[in-house]
Amino acid sequence: MEKKKKIKERITEDITTSLSAIREGRSQGKSLDSPEVCESIRKLTKKIASIMRTELKFSEKFELGDQMCAKVLKEGTLVDDMMDFCLQHKDKLPVIAPGVDVIWRFFMNGTMFSPDLSRKISGKVGFLSYGKDVLESLYDLYVNKKTIRNQVHTLDSISTTTHNMCTFCDVTISDVRAAGFLAVYLKYLKHEAVKDEFVKGVPILTAASDIMNENDASITGNRRDVEYMIRGIKEAIQSPSGQSRCWFAFELGKIIGNLAIFDSNKKQLVKYGVILLKGE
Repeated sequence: MEKKKKIKERITEDITTSLSAIREGRSQGKSLDSPEVCESIRKLTKKIASIMRTELKFSEKFELGDQMCAKVLKEGTLVDDMMDFCLQHKDKLPVIAPGVDVIWRFFMNGTMFSPDLSRKISGKVGFLSYGKDVLESLYDLYVNKKTIRNQVHTLDSISTTTHNMCTFCDVTISDVRAAGFLAVYLKYLKHEAVKDEFVKGVPILTAASDIMNENDASITGNRRDVEYMIRGIKEAIQSPSGQSRCWFAFELGKIIGNLAIFDSNKKQLVKYGVILLKGE
């Protein structure tokens, strides 16, 4: 108990320190992409992400993460200002400002824990559509292998953010879908550059599976994607952390379940040996 208490106290203290530094910088008129404020947001983001690597129980991790995100949400207009900052850079796409990259990383990590943060993001007029526009602007660069590091990071962060919103806050699924993400995700998934790089393909496949319905074109990913997820489920079940490469077992199972809704996908998943047809 004492060890867990110290873990919680250390994380709380570090996040409080980061928020204080952000508050101080902003009070001095520094923008969110100033070196000082940007670095403090980066530290805040890393500390929230570190909660999943602690020895706390699952329920304790999610409770602590939600509490820490609540502290951020209570930090005046900080989260609204983060979204406004990103929207102000919309006309500069596909260039990704350092502050934009860091903000999306915060959203990626925070939405794993906080349904309130997910609702905040989905409630911001035009913000999810902006996220979709970012992915569209990066498509040609990505498939032609011309993206730079922070563009790739932002692609990963946005797709993971929408996945988290749909997985840990179901009420935002319709908002993610309405923003037009599915068409963009499917466009990425159909390109050979993504098929050949499954480390990027699986997160995008995951994000697409969250918002597909029976009227959409079915897509399962390739055998390597599916085998990666099946292997991840087995590893996560056996792992003390309940995760494999940052994926939860239930999360990967949900993805395969989403894909298996479609008859055409069922046939492909049977071919991959993931599911059996009735009577087999």
